[in-house]
Amino acid sequence: FKQKTAYEIRNCDWSSDVCSSDLSDNERRHREAAEAAKNFMSRMLGSVTPGAARGREVSRTYMLDRAEVELEAGKLAGQPQVEREVRTLLGRAYLELGNFELATKHLRIAKDRGDETGDGDGLAAAAIEELLGRALGLRGEAESTSHLQNSLSIRRRLAGEGSAEVASSLNSLGLVLVHTGRFDEALHALDGACEVALPAQRSLCLPKRFTVLVAAKRVPEALKIGEEMMRSPASDKQLAGLAWTIANVIPGDPDALAFALRAAQASDRALKGRDPMVGAILARVQWLSGRRSDAAETARRALGFADSPDLRNALREDLRVYEPPVKGATPPSGGRDARGTP
Repeated sequence: FKQKTAYEIRNCDWSSDVCSSDLSDNERRHREAAEAAKNFMSRMLGSVTPGAARGREVSRTYMLDRAEVELEAGKLAGQPQVEREVRTLLGRAYLELGNFELATKHLRIAKDRGDETGDGDGLAAAAIEELLGRALGLRGEAESTSHLQNSLSIRRRLAGEGSAEVASSLNSLGLVLVHTGRFDEALHALDGACEVALPAQRSLCLPKRFTVLVAAKRVPEALKIGEEMMRSPASDKQLAGLAWTIANVIPGDPDALAFALRAAQASDRALKGRDPMVGAILARVQWLSGRRSDAAETARRALGFADSPDLRNALREDLRVYEPPVKGATPPSGGRDARGTP
């Protein structure tokens, strides 16, 4: 007999050797609801015929929208546990897509369905509370922290203080606190998450702390962490990520910009100048540093390696900014240059 883990219950990982005969009635209902939710989403995928798609690639958003239409038509009426599972899947997906309004809508309904079935304080409810707290927090809603604190409380009680579930709640709480400018509280939450993180997750702690400190404009502390990461980066692209954070948050700080230039150059060297995204980041930092010709050269090189239309278009737009104007060149029609300057 194998004791069930919180992970298996929360994620419905019933491929483990937990025997169905060992499940309580409540756990069996969770299992059945999760299976029904998966079948519902699979039907959404299967309902898109080649004729309906008309040769188009079916987008993730299209599939989510079809599922929403089915729900609004009452497809799962009278099946609150299944609807909760489906709404949670939709809420998580919309959250990942950055559609916080629709994520909030589905997660609120999922929470209501859990309360209706008397399952508002289990691990599944804690997962919904975490996702809802994140969605609300990224919309700037003050109630977000109460949902995240509730998620944390449930998980501490059911999964234990040192569990991955508790770390996840603390991590989400830190993210929302950063978004609302409560940086000291965010650092405290993230430090708590790192204390109980698995070894593979612990490598993310320093870059998260770096990001919070940059957002808080605590540049010396951020650069101290950055220098530590420079000595032993977790991946070839990691340092370019630090440079991108600085370029977007504090582009006018000379000390931070000098570090960002070294960091982006280090990633570019490690990848032998062949990664277009890293090249784009390096070019941006070079331009912010006043090295306009270097920025144009780096962007042209990155453009040669770009393998997606979106990245190629972005780099072309960047080049219009970086490349020095040619003396005597005729402006585009309308008497303006490529950036719209008269």
